[in-house]
Amino acid sequence: NDRWNKKELTSLAELEFLLSLSAAKLAADARYGRSTLFTLDQAPFTGKHLEQRDLAKIGAEILLRSDIGNAIKEQFPEHRQYLMMKRALADYRKIAESGGWLPLPTKHSLRPGDRGGLVTALADRLKVSGDLPASDTIDGEFTPELTAAVKIFQQRHGIPPTGEVHALTFTALNVPVQERIKALVVNLERWRWLARDLSDEKAVYVNIAGFELFATNGPDI
Repeated sequence: NDRWNKKELTSLAELEFLLSLSAAKLAADARYGRSTLFTLDQAPFTGKHLEQRDLAKIGAEILLRSDIGNAIKEQFPEHRQYLMMKRALADYRKIAESGGWLPLPTKHSLRPGDRGGLVTALADRLKVSGDLPASDTIDGEFTPELTAAVKIFQQRHGIPPTGEVHALTFTALNVPVQERIKALVVNLERWRWLARDLSDEKAVYVNIAGFELFATNGPDI
């Protein structure tokens, strides 16, 4: 970059300061989250999981390390749920880059044994999201393979896995991929508000949308 003169100490010092500040900010975002919404209402975050953003402290921690890149990576949460969402986010971004999926008509219901163009469109939609293997050939017939794929999709979205496609399933199928990406980004940010490692703790996780509750004892569910 023409802005930096490698022969001028002042220029190099400014560059070093900006790089150090950027590294500290990135590490702080990874540890505490990019937003500070939890400071508006600390009640839901009281206790040991509430850690105030301290840019100077985290900057000193990572800049004293010889492996700054690894030091920054270590600031991100290590929860299995966080890592699963990161993988899902990467998958959805690939889908978005490929054009996403087309919305399906919602005037009709579909069930095993049905035939027609809408069945083929449903199969194509489920192939895009990976619920139906791309190698499966669905020639306009609602086959057992397609039924199994529908159940997988329904389970992933907190819908009773009946294998039939009614209004609720159509609504979930037609959520644009960009909306799925936004939801994952928001929830990854929420995870960064919590402790980075819950592997040694007992915890209860509530999936409100899916009406599910999970209890963990260290790494065991």
